[in-house]
Amino acid sequence: MKPLSFVVVMLALPVDLLAQATIEGDLYLLTRGGEIRQGAANEVALIERRPLIAERWGAICEAQAAVRVEADNRSSTQMIDSINQLPPNQRGPALQEAIVRNEARMEALMAEVRQKRDERFAFLRSLAIRQAPTGMQAHYRMEAPPGDYWLFAVMMLGDVPNIWLHPVTLTGATPLTVDLDNTNVEPTGAGRLNCDRPFPILE
Repeated sequence: MKPLSFVVVMLALPVDLLAQATIEGDLYLLTRGGEIRQGAANEVALIERRPLIAERWGAICEAQAAVRVEADNRSSTQMIDSINQLPPNQRGPALQEAIVRNEARMEALMAEVRQKRDERFAFLRSLAIRQAPTGMQAHYRMEAPPGDYWLFAVMMLGDVPNIWLHPVTLTGATPLTVDLDNTNVEPTGAGRLNCDRPFPILE
C-alpha cells in the first residue's frame, strides 16, 4: 500500500510544483552612441499568453480614448470660432494668446498620456504569474510551469520608455536564456503597446 499512497500524494500536488521551467537573461540596451545601458534595479514580468488579455486591453484603451477625443474636438472648435468672430486687427494677438494656451494644454495632455500609459503597464504587471528583479547586475531569473508566455519589462532612458513584450515558450526540459535587448525591444513610438494598435494575442 505504501507505493499507492505515494502516487496519491504526488497527484494532489499543484501543477507548478510538479514541473518547473527556468528562464533567465540580462536586460540592457546599446544606444546609438555605442554605450551599453543596463536595466539594473528593474523588474521583468512573466505573463501567460491568453486571448482574454487582448479583450481587456482593448476595453481599457477605449475607455481612456473616449473622453480625450471629445474634449479635444470641442476645445479646438471653440478656439477657432472665437478667433474668427473677432475683428481682423484683433485676430493676431488673440492667435498668439491661443498658441500659449495650446502649449499649456499640450503639456497637460502629455502628462495625461504618461499617466494612462503607466495605468496600462500596471494592468499588465497585475497579470504576471512571476516577477523577477534584475538587481544591480541587470540579470533576471525565475521559474514557472511550462507554457506560452510574454516577458514584459519597461526600461526608462530619460523620459522615453523602452518596452519589451517578448513571446517565449517554456518546456521544462532545459533552462531558457533570453536577453531583453535591442533585438527584441518594441519600436519606440510605434510599439504594439500603444492604443492605436491591437494588442498581440498569440504569436
